[in-house]
Amino acid sequence: MSYRNGILPYQDIVRLVEAGDVIQGGHVKNVKSASYDLRLGETYYLFDSETNDTPNLKDQARIKDNQIRVSKVTKDEQSGIMIPEHQAIYVTCKEKINLPNNTIGHVSLKFGLTMKGILMSAQSQFDAGYSGGVFALLFNLTNKEIFIPLDSPVLRLELVKIKDYTEKSYSGEVAQKELKDMLHERMTSSNFDISNKFKTVSEELKNKFEEETRAIKKRFTLTSSIGILVTIGIFIGTIFVTYYSKISTLEQKVAHLEARIESVEK
Repeated sequence: MSYRNGILPYQDIVRLVEAGDVIQGGHVKNVKSASYDLRLGETYYLFDSETNDTPNLKDQARIKDNQIRVSKVTKDEQSGIMIPEHQAIYVTCKEKINLPNNTIGHVSLKFGLTMKGILMSAQSQFDAGYSGGVFALLFNLTNKEIFIPLDSPVLRLELVKIKDYTEKSYSGEVAQKELKDMLHERMTSSNFDISNKFKTVSEELKNKFEEETRAIKKRFTLTSSIGILVTIGIFIGTIFVTYYSKISTLEQKVAHLEARIESVEK
């Protein structure tokens, strides 16, 4: 197929999609003015700090490879990927690309996902001659989970025809490999680790604060009880003193009266 040098426009990309050779598994409706929207694939890798593996999420199967597991989303209307807060994830795209020796590709994150708080790691170009899947490392920078539906547009592919056919086409290790074959070690986000540590410290401080609050309340209750007892004692003492004073006065009056009676009788 013949097309002009530079970034490929809509009509050229449509022809590539319809031919099914350069963009495999694509759909014409995803072609934009000078790019193609790659859709979220079924397979992804998400680190789980509790099990040192991917989460065993509901309605998802698992694929094992050298003790590092990737998840595969099942196909139904509610399917998709939930990215935890502050976490990183490797995603795949539904389409595969098969670039000629005179065409390179660039991918970028869809702006709608950027506005939700997702960031894509810097990624090098797809060299001329590359053939295989499209992977991306995404980060959830927010403090809440973000859901991406299966088959929804996630990356924008820009195809560029270079000046001439290159004499050194792509020869890397990624070509024709699946995500499970690409992972050599477990990966997580430092933001996720920091967030977990912050939560742990916050929980410890909260528990300590509650413990101190209970201790203060206990001391306050004891102090209040002592204060009440002292008040009652003072009240009883005041009554006793007042009563005793009245009795003493009455006794004095009686004694005085008895003395007068005795003097009269004499």
